[in-house]
This record gives sequence, structure tokens and C-alpha cells, in this order.
Amino acid sequence: CKRCYGIFAQGNERTYKRGRRTHQGIQGEQYRLVMRILIVNDDGINAKGIHLLASWARKLGKVTVVAPKVEQSGKSRGINIITPFEIKKVDFMTGVEAYSVDSTPADCVRVGVISIGHDYDLVLSGMNRGFNVGRDIGYSGTAGAIMEACGHGYRGGCCRQIPLPLRCW
Repeated sequence: CKRCYGIFAQGNERTYKRGRRTHQGIQGEQYRLVMRILIVNDDGINAKGIHLLASWARKLGKVTVVAPKVEQSGKSRGINIITPFEIKKVDFMTGVEAYSVDSTPADCVRVGVISIGHDYDLVLSGMNRGFNVGRDIGYSGTAGAIMEACGHGYRGGCCRQIPLPLRCW
């Protein structure tokens, strides 16, 4: 679509261009569309759900994971403004750049969009255990991370995994 924004890659070099999507380069070279995705969560860098989400998102484009060092559930959109916190690059999975942050999910988004500084097309938060429904959504670290991303002008969404078997009483 002529109104869409695109990110184009040639080989291993990535050139980011805003404007019309086109598959023709300046000298007629072919470009491949690559989406930049930031993934955060509130369950921590070692949670199973974030590994599943990153594995799936790699099919869509270049993935960067920034997640809390330890579980930060219920932190909503809280950020750390008083004490310094550790940001550590970690081995996560092949083809995924990953960082562990000793702070909240909202701070993970801030690290991803400000400190790391990539221009992301999409921010995904999760994949978490359980549900966020009703008034509890306001306390969710998963939802808080996406609200922070939206506050910085990024599109995003929360991902949940439903524990099975699902029982209805």
C-alpha cells in the first residue's frame, strides 16, 4: 500500500527507509521486506512463554527480546526512576538479540525503544500464563508494557496462553 511504511533489508545489511513500500532499490536491486519486532513480558527472561513467542515471531522478521531478570507480574506501568538497574545481553536463541533487565516490564520497553534504539514495527508482550480480565488488566505488567510502547508511538499487542484443561464451573 502506498501509505504504508516499510523496512527493507539486503543480505545481512539492514537499511531502514520510511515511505512507500517498493521492491526496487535505487539501482534496480531487489529488497526483501523485514519486520522489526520487540518482545517483552512480565514473567522474566527465562519464562517458557517468551521463548515460544520469540520462536514464532522469528518467522515474521528480526526479533529483539528485552525481558525482566525475574518475574515482575502485577507491576502495571511502573518504572524505576530512583535507583540504577542492570541491563545485560544474554544468550537466548539463535537469531534473536536478547537483553535481561533488572526492572519492570515498562522499563524493558523503555530500554528497547530508547537505549537499544531500533525502530520497531511491532511490540509484543507475553506470552503469559493465565488471564488478565476485568479490573485486573490495570495491574498487569504485560498490559503495562504495551501501554508504555503505545505511549512511545509503537503498535503492539498482548499475548496470552490459556492453561489447559479449561474448566467451566
